[in-house]
Formats: sequence, structure tokens, C-alpha cells
Amino acid sequence: MTVGSTVIPLLRAVIYTTIGAFPTSGLQIGDLGWATDREFLLRWSGTVWQSIGISSRHGLKSAIGTASDYPESSLYQADDEGLLYMVVSAAWQQVVFMPSLPLWYVGDLVVLQAGTERGTTSNIYVKAKEIRIASGGTIRVSFDLKIGTTGENAYGKIFKNGADFGTQRITGSTTYETYTEDLAFANGDLVQLYHRSANVTHTCYVRNFRLKADRYHIHEVLTD
Repeated sequence: MTVGSTVIPLLRAVIYTTIGAFPTSGLQIGDLGWATDREFLLRWSGTVWQSIGISSRHGLKSAIGTASDYPESSLYQADDEGLLYMVVSAAWQQVVFMPSLPLWYVGDLVVLQAGTERGTTSNIYVKAKEIRIASGGTIRVSFDLKIGTTGENAYGKIFKNGADFGTQRITGSTTYETYTEDLAFANGDLVQLYHRSANVTHTCYVRNFRLKADRYHIHEVLTD
């Protein structure tokens, strides 16, 4: 096998010292310098030293140094804290790693429920229950609905982030009827149950607001 090579006869200086000791004369454009105290590479432009890389170091947080002395996006691992910092706009910012949250998948495992009975005589939709989810996907949502007086109707519906979203459910039963629906949500969405009565003199009741999936997930009950 033939190995090719190219000879570059032009010599360049490579400075290896602390950044404060870098020379500013007797240099050629393209000369390189390694800042031993800050651990990043620089190139002489003809007038100034310019960084051509970032610094990546670790040690005690107290040794992190002044952010403006380091190139943008330089990294520092604070060993005593177990935290990573990055230079952003001449300031050290902690790098936050977001967890990978699992998606919801439809199933019949009750992963969360707000079971308390709630009643309203309002003839416009009002919020009865609310849950914030931390991972998106398709969720099986169910609730129980009834009217307090024979001959009247109760209405229930799933909302998302305060907006009408699910199928309207209507019952004239004075005993609870259960309604179930599979709906898609995104990370951070509010899954909400709204209800109303057909007549302000009669009470609509809901209970057992449930989210179902194939496994447990992170969540937050806002209204039981």
C-alpha cells in the first residue's frame, strides 16, 4: 500500500504558557498558543490572539475562574458539586439535563384518579377536576356522571388546557353512568373534567375521574 505525504516547509511558532504571558511581537499570522492556565487554543491574527477552541476542565467549583476569561461554550465540571457549567454570554450557566419521559400508551391500568364527588347547578360548563401530566401520549380518560333529579339531564366533557376537547356526554340517570374515551395529550397538558346541569334548579354530579394507561407515569393532581 502506498502512503502519500505532503511536506509543509513553513514553520510556525507554538506558544505554551499562561495567557497573560503570551507575546504580541515577533509573531506571524497563524502562530498558535496554548493557554496553560485556561486550557484552550488560540491563533495569532496579526493583531490579537483569537480563541479557536473551547476550554474543557474540571475541579473544585471555587477554581472555575471568571467566565469572561473563557471562550463562549467552554465547559467546567465542578467535581465537588457533581454539576456541569457552560459559558453563555460571558457568564457561567449550569447545564440542566432534562430526563427522557416515557409516553403514555393506552391501557386499563388506573395510573391516577381524582375520586371525590363534585356537584354543580350551573347550566354552563364549569371545571370539576384537573390533572397535569408530565409525559404525552394517548390516555384513556373516564369519569362517572349523573343528575340529581329524575327528568333532567347532566352533561360532562373532557377539556384540555381550558379548551373544549372530548366528546360531550349526556345522561338523565340518577345513578352514576361511566364514560370512557381515548385522547391524545402532550407533555405538561392539563387534563380537565368539566360538567353542567340542564337546569339551574337541579344538580349535576361527577366522580371517579381516572387516567388509565399501560404503566405508571409522573403526574400532578391539581383538583381532586
